[in-house]
Amino acid sequence: MMMSTIYSKTESPANSEVIKGLDQAINTHTSPDPPHPITKAQANDKGKYLDQLKAIEERLREASKADIQFAPEIISFGELPIIRKYTINTIQGREGSHKSRLAELLVSLLLKRREVHKDHFVGFAKNPMERPAVALVDTERNLKDELPFAIQSIKGKAGYNKKEDPDNFKYTSLKPFPRQDRLEVLKTWILHIRETTKQHLVILLDVVTDCVSSFNNEQESMKLFDFIGNLCEDQECTFILIIHENPGGIEAKARGHLGTEAMNKASTALQIGFKKKSNGEPSELIQVKFRKLRRGKRPAPLNLTFSPQANGLIIAPPELVAEVNQEHQEKAPVTEVKDELFWALGRAENGEISRNDATQVITEEINKDKAPDAKDSTSDKTVKRRLIDLEKEPPAWLEVFTGARNAKMYRLVTDTTTTETTERAPVNE
Repeated sequence: MMMSTIYSKTESPANSEVIKGLDQAINTHTSPDPPHPITKAQANDKGKYLDQLKAIEERLREASKADIQFAPEIISFGELPIIRKYTINTIQGREGSHKSRLAELLVSLLLKRREVHKDHFVGFAKNPMERPAVALVDTERNLKDELPFAIQSIKGKAGYNKKEDPDNFKYTSLKPFPRQDRLEVLKTWILHIRETTKQHLVILLDVVTDCVSSFNNEQESMKLFDFIGNLCEDQECTFILIIHENPGGIEAKARGHLGTEAMNKASTALQIGFKKKSNGEPSELIQVKFRKLRRGKRPAPLNLTFSPQANGLIIAPPELVAEVNQEHQEKAPVTEVKDELFWALGRAENGEISRNDATQVITEEINKDKAPDAKDSTSDKTVKRRLIDLEKEPPAWLEVFTGARNAKMYRLVTDTTTTETTERAPVNE
């Protein structure tokens, strides 16, 4: 029988014991219980590692013989699953790009009452068969008015008044705690919530870089993502992480080693930012780009704008999209090609890609939301010229070298020392 690779909303969702379909597959066969985590005492005995590995191999052997039902989506975009259970997901953008507002919109969607119309959520939809608990963990906003206002806004968009408290909505702040203690504080709070509810837990961490002493500390970054990854597997959790991009730079690079690790671990990576006018100034058009989607074809960018009346993001009117696109006199500027090259390298095998392949990938990405015969479409030749210009003064994260048959190649450099600052993005983004 063919493996089922896409969860259907007409099917029963995976039960709470299923981790990406693995345990459900095991339950269809006779096999020993899954192995318990290694204790500290066992860790000192090398033989226990072998026992553990053998048990894991047996678990996988039985699972691989069954039909696999992947974990269901929690949030979709159209018919496309965007955020699935037990995954790490990221939203990144520069300061003032409304990344927090986008994340809060998704939280409101998960909490929304049935009478709240789906059109309020700019094309995102909640799986009606899932009712997760949602935990908001903030690190930046003050506790007097900024964070309370954000919580009030989330509840309002979900259909609650400010006096109501949805039983599946939890929130707190790590701001009062010393940076070096925040990971332990986060652990304590999440495990406390897990003890109080059996619902699947979606955790919004805004911002993840504030949970380590330095976003360039590789050891701390790995420790954080090991913890998050284990929670997804062992504690019925899904994470949405907010990440700041480099301030002042022109590449779409999330900050430091933590940003690099987040891109590697994420099942879905969204990027939000203002589309620039021909003079380089930001327009009122905000684009959400689906930079990474582990299973599924990435959709075209989502065009939004900020509405003061709605105090949030709404679908951009067609006339605004047409006006901004018309202002782009220069096709595929170097800054845009550089951003797209960075993301292409992040998705490339071994972090390497040839100039010819990069040209094709970037051209398709730039033209993604345009009609095939649109006058503002970008040609392969234009993108190739921009790449050649970029090779003359490559950014710190890009290595240019010659590959087989003298092909010009690009490689993603992950161990460069960055000059990123520690300035904080404004609140209520």
